[in-house]
Amino acid sequence: MMTTPIPLPGGQPQTYGFGLGVGSLSGHRMISHNGGINGFNAYLASYPDDSLIVAVLVNVESGEADRMGRKVSQLALGIKDEVMKDLPVAAEEAARLLGHYAQGDTKLEVRMDGGHLVVAGLEKPTRLLHQGGGVYRLESNPDLRISFTGTGPHADAIAATTPGGSLTLPRVP
Repeated sequence: MMTTPIPLPGGQPQTYGFGLGVGSLSGHRMISHNGGINGFNAYLASYPDDSLIVAVLVNVESGEADRMGRKVSQLALGIKDEVMKDLPVAAEEAARLLGHYAQGDTKLEVRMDGGHLVVAGLEKPTRLLHQGGGVYRLESNPDLRISFTGTGPHADAIAATTPGGSLTLPRVP
């Protein structure tokens, strides 16, 4: 049960079971958990088909353990880094994405700053780098992929996906 993701009531698939993230890293099946409290952060990932377990502990309250853990995993599994793009975003598309997105205590704002799309509400405001095909990556965390749902004049939701999990936040007024 811990590794069995339960779909949301609307049928939207999730990548989180009862306590563990279930996903993949470049095609390598991964079971993971991360988190932190009071000045430390941890990352644990198992790649059962590759007989690999990666554990990282850091003494900072940031996503550094996740980034380091994925980098160690990539090196151990022979996965090459993807080239991160920064493609231009049409003004109409940028305007469609701007707004507030929230679910529970998680609140994000997509806004323009210095001519660039920025997401605020994380550790610090971070640029969204357009990868093409409606996919964005965070400048501060390339492992996090961002996409927006809906085809109307405003996006309906923002979806954030990492190798170990995903989260969708609907647009709010």
